[in-house]
Amino acid sequence: MSTFRRTDLPPSSRSIQLADRCWLRAAIRSERSHLQGAGRRRLLSSLHAPNVGVDPLSQVVECDGRLVGFALLRRARQLDASPLQPWSARERREILRPDPRGDILQVVALGWRRGSEAPRWQARVIREGCQRVGQRIGAERLVHATAPARSEDGDDAASPEAYLQQLHHRAYDDRALTPLLEQGWRLDGYRPAPEERSAPFEGIVIWDP
Repeated sequence: MSTFRRTDLPPSSRSIQLADRCWLRAAIRSERSHLQGAGRRRLLSSLHAPNVGVDPLSQVVECDGRLVGFALLRRARQLDASPLQPWSARERREILRPDPRGDILQVVALGWRRGSEAPRWQARVIREGCQRVGQRIGAERLVHATAPARSEDGDDAASPEAYLQQLHHRAYDDRALTPLLEQGWRLDGYRPAPEERSAPFEGIVIWDP
């Protein structure tokens, strides 16, 4: 049975509050949660202190009065914005740097429970919430980097370029990237994954207001 019940109340996003931190820590710690973006250990470390670690721009997703997902956001400036083919490699791992005056809204991490229908509707809700935040702060674009979650029809042996090229043309259904692409995000190359991640690379997706 799905964790997400069907109701007449549409899911919605709102700004994160201090009272949400306990739920957020539990959601990140739980192996039943799916995370995109920053790793579980890194996120928990940043949430260890009581009053730091979560930018007030961040959003949570509510459904039927319950918290069911989140998007951790922060302002940043882009270090590598050179135009590329959607499936091309970026030479540097660090493409963004946190900056309280930055003109980029970085999606640091997305999270929801596994075994649900969440990815597609949550991609829409998150995108709408991020858009509202981006418009409020005057962000030029939203940027998110996440490891692919290859579905059964994906080729595990394919190079990053070949895999993302096929994904760009919708030949594959990637559990992490496809829901975002269906909501209007676009591929903007890939980068080597951070050392603490098991995936070899992370796809970069962008939303242009």
